Amino acid sequence: MWIQKTFCASTRSFSDFCLNGLSLGFRWAPTPWYALHRAGMSIPWPMQVVQFEKKRRQEDPTPKITDILSRHPMFSVLNDRRLRQLIEGAKSQLFGKAQKLVRQGEKGDFMLVIVDGKADVMVEMEGKPTRVGLLREEDCVGEMAMLTGERYSANVVANRDTEVVQIPRDRMASVLRESPELLEKLSEILALRKLETEAILAETASQRAQESDKDLHNEYANDFLGQLRAFFSI
Repeated sequence: MWIQKTFCASTRSFSDFCLNGLSLGFRWAPTPWYALHRAGMSIPWPMQVVQFEKKRRQEDPTPKITDILSRHPMFSVLNDRRLRQLIEGAKSQLFGKAQKLVRQGEKGDFMLVIVDGKADVMVEMEGKPTRVGLLREEDCVGEMAMLTGERYSANVVANRDTEVVQIPRDRMASVLRESPELLEKLSEILALRKLETEAILAETASQRAQESDKDLHNEYANDFLGQLRAFFSI
C-alpha cells in the first residue's frame, strides 16, 4: 500500500468541458464522468476554478490481483514473480452502471480482472440482448479472446459501479515466452472448454466413449498449443 500525502492546486477553463469536440456541459452526465475518471481527470463545473485538495489514499491493486490470478485455473502455474510480471503496469479502471466493459464482436486484445463490482454477460439472440451470466469480484473477462485472437463473444455490462484491472495481450506474450509450462496449461484448459461447449463431457456413456473423449481432448490441446505458439510467435 502506498499513500501520497500532497496538496495540489489545479485550474480549469471552459476548454476542459470538451472531450473530442463533445460538450460536457451537462453537470450530471454519467458517461463522460467515468471516461474522464479512467483518464485520471476531474470535471470542473464552474467556468474557472482554483482548488486545493488533499489527495485521497490510493491502494496498490497489485497484491489483490496477484492473489486473484494465482487461484485462476489459467494462471495457477505461475509463481509470484511471473504473476507480478504479468500485471506490471496494469491499469485500474472504473465503469458506471450500464457501461460496457467489453463489446461483442470487438477484437480481444486484452483481458480484465474484476476488482470490485458486478457485470452482466449479454449476447444478442434473435436481435434482442439476453443475459446469460453474471460476473463478480475476482472473475476474469475476455481471457479466451485475448489468448486466441478471436473477437469477444458477448457484451459485458456493469450493473453497478465496477472497478477492473486491464491486462494487455503484449504483457501476456512476454510472460508466455518465458513460461512454456503456462502455454501447455492454457492449451489443456482451452481444449477442456471447447469440449464442454460441445457438451461432450456431459454425456453419460461407456468407457470406450470416455476414452474417445480423452483422445479428443488431447487432439484439441495439441491444436491449441500450435495456435498459441503461432499467435504469440513463440
